[in-house]
Amino acid sequence: GSSYGVSPQSGRNTMMSWQILEYHIRELSSLEKTIIEAKENDEKALLQNTSFQKALRKKVADISREESKMAKVERWDQQKLFDWQDELQVAVENVGLAREVVESTQTQLDRTTSQLARKVHLVRSALEQKLGPLNLDETDMDNDNAFIF
Repeated sequence: GSSYGVSPQSGRNTMMSWQILEYHIRELSSLEKTIIEAKENDEKALLQNTSFQKALRKKVADISREESKMAKVERWDQQKLFDWQDELQVAVENVGLAREVVESTQTQLDRTTSQLARKVHLVRSALEQKLGPLNLDETDMDNDNAFIF
């Protein structure tokens, strides 16, 4: 038998490695969707956090203004003072909750990002086993022709 030519065995191996690669690519594309969602959730959480902080600052400013008016006439509306206390409490709690949500969305984003990085590393290793070292310098990445075979 000739030592050239593809044995059925190596043909099967090639088939196998393509299936593995396809699997990795599906995983990557699913992780890509996850990371986009995680990013959107994080941006929403940051906006929510900012808006609750603005609401708290506005509440504090409004109350200070009203308090100054009361102080001038030296008439303290007890009920108003209690209401303000409640309103401030709610505003502060909202900011606290919003901050927790931001921490959680950022953790999710970080986790997904590192999953993606690990998966890309696996795919690269799998390819390098088949094709030899991939030279993925920045210079190659910037060059549009780098991927033309």
